[in-house]
Amino acid sequence: MKLRQGIVFLFILFCAFSETEQAAADTARTARPFGFYVGAASEPWPSILSINLAYNVLDQLRITAGTGTMFFGSSQGAGIKYIAMPEKPVSLIAGINVARTRISDFLSGGFGLQPGADEIMWNTNVNFGIDWQAQNGFNLGAGLTWMNYQDPADTIGTTVFPYLNIGWFY
Repeated sequence: MKLRQGIVFLFILFCAFSETEQAAADTARTARPFGFYVGAASEPWPSILSINLAYNVLDQLRITAGTGTMFFGSSQGAGIKYIAMPEKPVSLIAGINVARTRISDFLSGGFGLQPGADEIMWNTNVNFGIDWQAQNGFNLGAGLTWMNYQDPADTIGTTVFPYLNIGWFY
């Protein structure tokens, strides 16, 4: 038990010192924390085209919320991203997102919906990629999204798609 407490204490101490060091460096992400981006095949998944608001809470941490459209409905969601190398303009990024998707009766035959009915589908996804935030605020991101879902016909599945985001931070 004492060993576990010691490890937790060292981890907290390490995080506190690394955070202090990060806070001292003024990076593009802390200088311009508020942003928006347009996404292609991006979150909230399964959007074909989306617009998202973003806030860099810390150099390493970004929260997002957005809405998107697709062939058979719309999607709204939120997520959190971890930026692996915040001191660099180009960094690896990993995120987790939750989205609520409204599926219209356009595909009622495929999903078994009643005519005129809309169905709601919840999904979670993770994404991994590269994020570039320039000093002037320009932002470009690309990577892969893994989504787990359960559609209205109770089909459970996983799918992987590439994504591209282009935006600006202020």
